[in-house]
Amino acid sequence: MARQHRAMSRDPRIDAYIAGRAAFAQPILGWLRERVHAACPEVEETIKWSIPAFVYKGKPLANMAAFKAHATFGFWHRQELKTGLEGSAMGQYGRVESLDDLPDAETLERQVREAMALTDAGAAPKRASAPKAALPVPPE
Repeated sequence: MARQHRAMSRDPRIDAYIAGRAAFAQPILGWLRERVHAACPEVEETIKWSIPAFVYKGKPLANMAAFKAHATFGFWHRQELKTGLEGSAMGQYGRVESLDDLPDAETLERQVREAMALTDAGAAPKRASAPKAALPVPPE
């Protein structure tokens, strides 16, 4: 039964997205997809913002993308999940150029479950805020 649910949560558009990417990116995207499904069997796949996205209980959980020379993966609750690359503008793990740039399966699956727990708790993703420049104070 779980196998049927798993197959139903796969979106053929994601298959096409992965197949249409550069050879280096295909195993990365495929591995990320498998890890998300392993950690969250009830996840649904879709395309959001023209990239593969994973949805949990109707809310965004994570997304992934591939470009000419790198891939990215990011959680919707980016600010709350610590990966060691929080300052990166390139998704949760920075520029991913090979599977070696990603955490091991156990770590990634734990992070997926942490993201699920944040969704279950009703947490709204925190936005990164840029420090505001001090306003000049005019002389009196």
